[in-house]
Amino acid sequence: MTDYRKRLIIFVIVFISSLYINSISPLMTTFQENFNITISQSSALPFTNTIGNIIFATIAGFIISSIGLRNSLISALSFLILSIIIFIFSNNYIGLILAMFFVGGGLGQIFSVTTSMYDHLDVKLQNYGLFHAFFGLGGIIGPLFVSLFLKYNLGYRSLFGVYLALISSLLLYIIIAKVPQNIKYQSFSLAEGFSLIKKRIVIISLIMLMLYAGSEIGSITWAANLFKSSFNFTKESAAIFISLFWTLFTFGRVISDKLYAFLKEKTSFYLPILASTIILILFLSKIPFIFALYGFFLGPIFPSTQKYLNAHLSHREVGLISGLVFAGTGIGSMIITTTMGIIADYNVIISYLLPFSILILIGLLSLLRESK
Repeated sequence: MTDYRKRLIIFVIVFISSLYINSISPLMTTFQENFNITISQSSALPFTNTIGNIIFATIAGFIISSIGLRNSLISALSFLILSIIIFIFSNNYIGLILAMFFVGGGLGQIFSVTTSMYDHLDVKLQNYGLFHAFFGLGGIIGPLFVSLFLKYNLGYRSLFGVYLALISSLLLYIIIAKVPQNIKYQSFSLAEGFSLIKKRIVIISLIMLMLYAGSEIGSITWAANLFKSSFNFTKESAAIFISLFWTLFTFGRVISDKLYAFLKEKTSFYLPILASTIILILFLSKIPFIFALYGFFLGPIFPSTQKYLNAHLSHREVGLISGLVFAGTGIGSMIITTTMGIIADYNVIISYLLPFSILILIGLLSLLRESK
């Protein structure tokens, strides 16, 4: 199998997973209404999602080397399928929480495995902006599907039934075609793992990515509440604005390699500062389309930071660090998204001051990482 075909398979995996995962955020107000829960109570959903992400991304970082890439991928897709089944058949709040746990478990493994797969491609094909853009593509289409299904009163269970068919078909293909190759590495000892993490470039990059993920996920998770409660738009309109956010977010990721080639290490400084400025403009103007511009500057931050980090690691080290990256992003998401949800119970706009401040901090950390 050529590297071009391997890359296509990676993109399909990321896109289908993203399509499902990014349909959950626009449904937060629907869950709140259907299950009679407040914004702060519904913050338990992304919190539980993050717990699953942290646990299984951390495990993935160590077990990919033992059970191999393909077996790890099969495990990840199985978790996503289980979460969808629970979503479809659950009629209570506890079921939603359990489903979100398995969503996080599947997502944590998916990105650990696909990042390791991507690192094995020819260097010329390792466009990390394009890799992450397929996650953004799912973010564009997923909310549009939500808006469509809500408009025609089809319900989120019907939508999740479509995703169940897609992900089950993908899993069946992986098993029958035996892709990717079930690559294994020499296992990391805990001492060796800690020694790697303590490297300056690694620890600061992990902190930056953790803070970034919390800001990104927190911003998008409560966007439906922002547009409905603070800007007085309908749920259907909010889903459209979220889709526009993902459109420019994805475009930003597609061109992230070009931005990185131009700005070099300073990419991780300028972009977060610009993104935080856009948040301020959004709340001063209350023009919802500016939220999409926020997505444009937000999108390239993660792939640019990851590209810089992976360039300084071996293939074997990338396998471990990829798991820890997504475990770290889970921690950032858990803390920041949950905190935003609690604050949003009182004032949604004030809750967005958290990512505003954190993005500035990320820019400053990037300077510390690059200083000699």
